[in-house]
Amino acid sequence: MNATIEDVLKIKETVTKYVQGTCGVGDEGLALEKEAFYEKATMNGWYSDGTMAPGPIQALFDQAHKNATCSDYKYNIDILDISDTVAVTRVIMTKMYPNPDDNKTFEDFDVLMKFGDDWKIISKAFSQL
Repeated sequence: MNATIEDVLKIKETVTKYVQGTCGVGDEGLALEKEAFYEKATMNGWYSDGTMAPGPIQALFDQAHKNATCSDYKYNIDILDISDTVAVTRVIMTKMYPNPDDNKTFEDFDVLMKFGDDWKIISKAFSQL
């Protein structure tokens, strides 16, 4: 591993932008999410009702305009592995929605790649627990 502490900090910063963007509203949230993801990133995952969310990351961006501000959400970011140009993180997010019936926990595994000095999420796989 030739990753530096700067890489670790930038990876956490990138994933934090995604998480905070998810809990932002409208254009503000969308801007944060778009900073975190590579433009051709993919997203796949399972919702707790058994439906799957397959496809391009645009589906997440489209959801940004429908989100309400998360007032009591909590999250944790773990870097599971990191190399010179690739990293894998796990993100646990809870209490993301104002409606208590929708407040399920999400677990994400994100793959990031290094582009120059910046890290971008290229793939998001999730499960709603």
